[in-house]
Amino acid sequence: MPNEYSQLCPVLFGEGAADKLPEKIAAFGGGPVLFITDPGIRGTGLVDRMADAVRAAGFDADVFDGVEADAPDTTIDACDAKVLKKKAYRVLVGVGGGSSLDSAKAIAVLAENPGPVAKYFMTWQSGREVKLILIPTNSGTGSEVTPMCVIHDTVNNIKTGILRPADYAIVDPALTVSAPPKVTAYTGMDALSHAVEAYTCTAANVHSDLLALQCVRLIAQNLRAACADGKNMAARSALAFASNIAGIAFAESSVHAGHAIAHETGVVLEQPHGLICALVTPVVIEYSAPCFPERMVALAEALGVAGATPEAAGKLAADAVRALARDLGIPSLKSMGIARADVVACAAGAVEHNIFINTAPKPTGVPEVEMLLGQMYDTY
Repeated sequence: MPNEYSQLCPVLFGEGAADKLPEKIAAFGGGPVLFITDPGIRGTGLVDRMADAVRAAGFDADVFDGVEADAPDTTIDACDAKVLKKKAYRVLVGVGGGSSLDSAKAIAVLAENPGPVAKYFMTWQSGREVKLILIPTNSGTGSEVTPMCVIHDTVNNIKTGILRPADYAIVDPALTVSAPPKVTAYTGMDALSHAVEAYTCTAANVHSDLLALQCVRLIAQNLRAACADGKNMAARSALAFASNIAGIAFAESSVHAGHAIAHETGVVLEQPHGLICALVTPVVIEYSAPCFPERMVALAEALGVAGATPEAAGKLAADAVRALARDLGIPSLKSMGIARADVVACAAGAVEHNIFINTAPKPTGVPEVEMLLGQMYDTY
């Protein structure tokens, strides 16, 4: 069956890439420019240095640093009311982790359309009058190259989103050096989960397979080293590239049951997305393995397991992910005092609120997700 593959936006990758931002803004026609970030990233001085460089290039630049964790819709609407209505920005620059990049995508929608942001949930917004540049400061979501911005719908207390790709991405591994070990671990496991689900979903193709497996290799080989020494630039560069190509992979294929579970349990149990991804990914591998045992051999090899048979590869790959998570100090839900019943109770919402569960490798409804949630709780 023929496959079609593409990439949503160009990427400038490498140490020092962020220094090219003023040039890219000039290529887009100049300012005014609005930087979008969170208080923590603003506090490092990174964003203000970028803004100063943009001003030195002759462009008007402002900073909105009100981004909150999980990108709540209230923050997006606040930026619209307090910032966007006062100036006609021509370029938006999102800088930070997934919440900052996702918030920037949603704010870009409101820069071209009347609010509130809830009007645009689960719609495709292809506006290009306002240009959007995304610059990640950790290696996890790959949001800079995906269309989806994940938003916390605070009215219904669910994760939803808008499809609004960036116009340009700048991935500079040097910007990830300050991420602490815990953040590095959680974001790395998020990227790994993207790759695994892109590889095991029904919409996978030859291009997404290639990228997904390379992401798995790079994370398996480098995540421990980056957590042990955040200044290890070889490891940081490998993880930055892995996160980016995982984003490209699942943007053209999909994620599936693991992310349905991670989105729902993250909101309901108030746990970090990357933590849930770390716990659910081994279960997703075991769940998917009977559907394509031969492909599991390649996945196991990418995780560093050599010589696995098709029958054993899924279990060995899952155990390799569990071992990685344990080496990184990722805790179990049980050790955190969360009850098994509360975890399993997230099944209905995971199915109802996440349409991409339909790309799971076999029909997956509430009973199957209850089983997966129970296994996630019991096997780690």
